[in-house]
Amino acid sequence: MKKQHGIFMVFVILLFSSCNVLEQAQNIQRFTECEFTLDNIHVVEIGGIKVSALKSPDDIGFLGMMSLTNQLFSGSLPAKLTIDLKASNNNNSMASIAGMEWKILMKEEDFLAGEINELIEVQPNSSTVFPVHVNLDILQLFQSETLPQLLNFVFSDNKAEELKNMGVGVQIKPYYRVGSVIQKYPGYLNIDF
Repeated sequence: MKKQHGIFMVFVILLFSSCNVLEQAQNIQRFTECEFTLDNIHVVEIGGIKVSALKSPDDIGFLGMMSLTNQLFSGSLPAKLTIDLKASNNNNSMASIAGMEWKILMKEEDFLAGEINELIEVQPNSSTVFPVHVNLDILQLFQSETLPQLLNFVFSDNKAEELKNMGVGVQIKPYYRVGSVIQKYPGYLNIDF
């Protein structure tokens, strides 16, 4: 009797494991079928100056402008951005991933990359916005721009359109879990601006 009970328990565990793997595979499949768009771009900091609470370049002040000008002439202007990506799930079941790689392209060439190592879920027939935090030298992105042009971008209401016109693109490669192992989706998904 104990032997039959043990065999039954092994069967139940294997059945549960295979159902869990199948559910995870369906979740990643639904995630790759989501519609992805760029929801917003926030410039959090530029040249060490927090700009997220400022309304216009005039709010930076004289000393801040001098600091930005000096950094511009030195050839390096670090910036922190948050790119909000929106995933819309039109399925009747949840879509999810275990994390993802992301990359920013400049004129179809890899420019910057990173990853998110956390669960992202999109409920059935709804949308989820998730942030991607980016640190970069903004002068590499705007190679021929002047400080006033850079600040116009920072305070612009339509950053996505400006980046699109410059040939900037965003791609993601979802991660999914098979049992306890993280796997990577075989290709990249494009994010629309």
